[in-house]
Amino acid sequence: MEIDSSNSARLSNGSLPGIFRRIMQVIIYPREFFASTGWSSDFWAPLLFVTLAFAGLRLVQMPEVEKKFDDPKFKTQIAEQRKITDEEAGRLIERMRGAAPVVSVIESPVIIVAGSAGMALLLYLIGRIIFKQAIPYITVFSLTAWTGVVAAIPLLLHIPLQLYNPEWSLPTSPAYLFPKDLQNNYFVRVLTALDLFLIWQVAWLCIGISRLYKVSLNRSVSVIGTLFVCFAVLNALFAK
Repeated sequence: MEIDSSNSARLSNGSLPGIFRRIMQVIIYPREFFASTGWSSDFWAPLLFVTLAFAGLRLVQMPEVEKKFDDPKFKTQIAEQRKITDEEAGRLIERMRGAAPVVSVIESPVIIVAGSAGMALLLYLIGRIIFKQAIPYITVFSLTAWTGVVAAIPLLLHIPLQLYNPEWSLPTSPAYLFPKDLQNNYFVRVLTALDLFLIWQVAWLCIGISRLYKVSLNRSVSVIGTLFVCFAVLNALFAK
């Protein structure tokens, strides 16, 4: 189905601030976005957007971390692991409690950037080996960063849910249809990978790859789709 490029143009020329306008473009009109110029070396904006969403959710979930610190079993575990007394373990836990929000914020950009860099490296190698093209790594990294914007959507949706009830989560995969006692079943773990937003991100990645390497969308889907299936199988195999 052809996408109305005039709608994309109106969005480009709209009143939204530049960074949010571009984020809306890549979410709504990926074909036009990746066919345009200017995104291939600009990766800080999507990384910042996803990092803020990730850090925000982790801070909202901090009360659940506090419960872990208050668990006597955790205190005993720390004492046994460090070979220290319960009193010393208690003081250590208090320091961990105070540092937890700061550590959470500091870790967030590291996790997002490292994940994007790893995926970009894999796609770069696929481009060199399968597509026989030497696209600069920084361009592939930018593509990964921009398609990663989709991953921020469930993070942002989780924030109000967690604020209302920390036990609530967003049902985004068929695995949520199965009872808790079946969640460790291999088949159910495979279904966990069929996450709505993950599939959305993979689809946008296929579009970006087809534009970047100038290959057909079908070929891009076959390569990236195979990679996704391998990920689902391996993730289910090693997930606990």
